[in-house]
Amino acid sequence: MSLAPADDGGLEAEREKYYRRSVVSLAQALIQAISTSQATMNLPSGDSAKKYWASVLFARLCGIGGSLQRILPGSPSNMSGAVLDSTSALSLCRAMFEADLALFYLCLDELSDEDYSLRLWLVFLHDCLERPRIMDKITGDTPDAEHVAFYAAEAVRLRGQIASNAIFQALPEWKQKRLLEGKTPYYLSQDELLERQGNDVRKLRGIWEFLSSHLHSYPFSFYRTTEVADRGSGRENRVDKLYCGIAAEYAAVMLSQSSERMAALFPEVPEIPRCLIEWDTLTCRATRDDSGFVLGMSSPAAFEVKRSAYERVARASIDGEPAPPVPAA
Repeated sequence: MSLAPADDGGLEAEREKYYRRSVVSLAQALIQAISTSQATMNLPSGDSAKKYWASVLFARLCGIGGSLQRILPGSPSNMSGAVLDSTSALSLCRAMFEADLALFYLCLDELSDEDYSLRLWLVFLHDCLERPRIMDKITGDTPDAEHVAFYAAEAVRLRGQIASNAIFQALPEWKQKRLLEGKTPYYLSQDELLERQGNDVRKLRGIWEFLSSHLHSYPFSFYRTTEVADRGSGRENRVDKLYCGIAAEYAAVMLSQSSERMAALFPEVPEIPRCLIEWDTLTCRATRDDSGFVLGMSSPAAFEVKRSAYERVARASIDGEPAPPVPAA
């Protein structure tokens, strides 16, 4: 898929259909992910606590996905919206990228006990060192002596555990030193994690850099803005709509893949019932009646009344036709 804006002409309908398909895909993926999150929360996590952290990080991924859907015009969360904020959409997608990698790194990758312990201790060490440093800068207060002593003792304890880990000892000396400084919670690079996920690393690295360019306001995000009327203004234009579609499409892929891995991590949940979701609040309840999920839309508010309307909206999205209005609950 090219990230360059296409020329005008007969491609306008294709661009519109692509956007609508991406928005519907995100709605479907969110239903799958939120349903999975609901079915796997508050379960015993075991000695390693892997399932606990998986629930925490997966809920974070779902929450960011819900925020992304909220700003996309024509989505179930924003049916009457018209503002195309591609910068926010792409920035949220990048946040999902990082949350997805953190979830995979700590919880969903195939790990030995030794490997999992190392990863968990590095996360703890990073937090132990970064949390007081950041808070001291924000508050400007003199660090509390008791807190300083606590974090210092924790850092010593964690460094001792890390240094005794066999996988850590097999790492290059320069990497060991950097990890013990607590500068990063990860001993694997993003590219290594993407490769372990079975992804096309070069392509995903390009997507990461594309998303990052918009988050950081690098020239890629604004240098050619004036070449397309209304780009960056929030008003309808082909580039921002394309970029919002890209954010929705990739977010849907991340949510779907992580949902499948979460289901595999919790084999004690043989069936994950899909949830009816109130998109305004992301509150939900499980249902055994799947008849309302033909095209992936869901709302428990006056659901029977809205079902046919949502199906028309989703079907119009798939066919690339103008979306009909949805009645109020």
